Amino acid sequence: MGSPSAPTKTSTNVTQNTIDPAMVPYYTDMAKRAQAIGNTPYVGYTGESIAGFDPMETKAQQDTAALTSPGEYNQAQAGYQRGLDYNPGMFGAAEAAQYMSPYQKNVTDIGIRDLNEQAARSMALAGVNSARTGGYGGSGNAIMNATTARTLNRDVGDLSTKGAQESYLNAQQQYQRDRTAREYAQTLGQNSASGLASLGNTRQTSDLARIGAQNAAGSAQRDLQQRRDDLQKEEFINQRDYGKNQLNFESGILHGLPMGSYEQTTGYKVPSNNTSQVIGAAAAGLGAYNDYNRSGKTT
Repeated sequence: MGSPSAPTKTSTNVTQNTIDPAMVPYYTDMAKRAQAIGNTPYVGYTGESIAGFDPMETKAQQDTAALTSPGEYNQAQAGYQRGLDYNPGMFGAAEAAQYMSPYQKNVTDIGIRDLNEQAARSMALAGVNSARTGGYGGSGNAIMNATTARTLNRDVGDLSTKGAQESYLNAQQQYQRDRTAREYAQTLGQNSASGLASLGNTRQTSDLARIGAQNAAGSAQRDLQQRRDDLQKEEFINQRDYGKNQLNFESGILHGLPMGSYEQTTGYKVPSNNTSQVIGAAAAGLGAYNDYNRSGKTT
């Protein structure tokens, strides 16, 4: 056999970029906690997220929906329409017949009766006088009676005409008084219609102001409740995510620390053709490596 060749010295440089060994326990703990948090089932918020309408808001909405046109408007419309429909008309025969006194004829008849009685007395007196002078039954007495009768007819006609005229004038005056009263009533009605319309506006404005104030108060209460709901939800989320937030906080700190760069070199001899020597050298190198790790030395 030939002599073995000289052994060749071989060295291996191994460089590892890894975490500072002193920080490994912290990262390990963080990984375990992160895994535990990741496996935690989702917990949803069961509280109220949006505050409902306050009772005052609900009442204001109901009152608004129940609003109708003020009754004063209808009354004002009716009064105003009556004013539009009013027709004063003209005084004529129909109005005269309506307004003339039903007792006018009776009053005229009384006057005619008095005239007839007066004429009869005049004729009787004239006959007595004619008899005294011997002229009774003569032409003079006849002329006197005819004159008395003519006067009676004239006076009766005049009395009837005057009575009718007076009754007509009274009827016309009464018609005018009634017309004036109706026109005044229509004016009052139209003024009342305007007043009622204004009152309706005032009442409706008052109702809307009252409802608006009620709604504003209810809205303020609902806003306060919404803030309570928001705070409760925010507190729930903070409590639920507390562990995760703490983990993120610690992770930020750890990631801010520099990573260590560690280099370790292993040297060993490899015989050219002796297997046992190769194995022995490998074992020696492995032992040195383990001793190095146990000692915690770095280069």
